[in-house]
Amino acid sequence: MINNKKENILITVTLNKPITIDEFEKLIDRYKIYIHRFALRAIDENGNRVTISGTIDKNGKISRNNIKIMVSETKSELKGVIDFYGEISYKYLKELQTDERIFLVDTSADNTFIENKYKKHIPSLYWYLEEYNK
Repeated sequence: MINNKKENILITVTLNKPITIDEFEKLIDRYKIYIHRFALRAIDENGNRVTISGTIDKNGKISRNNIKIMVSETKSELKGVIDFYGEISYKYLKELQTDERIFLVDTSADNTFIENKYKKHIPSLYWYLEEYNK
């Protein structure tokens, strides 16, 4: 994929651990990633996992106000961004794959490998990381 200089490579990125919203926004800006969706982890008052999913605005930002409302409504504590789905250029793919915050950059849903005209993503592995790293 890197050798064929493909643009708009479909990726599912699983992070090693939750990162702050600010850190996430810097990460996507650094690697010029077009975000389809992201997921945040929060923990409710009973210790249960809460997943908050969303999209970024046209400026590449997450609405802090919306997140604050969702965290408040679920009576949970925000841990950070745990995964995201998007597109990246071959120019940044290798560097993203070696970023220490990243567990896996999965490109297997890209049209290079399978017919995927609706750009459906491969699910993230974050839940498995939580389950098996306890």
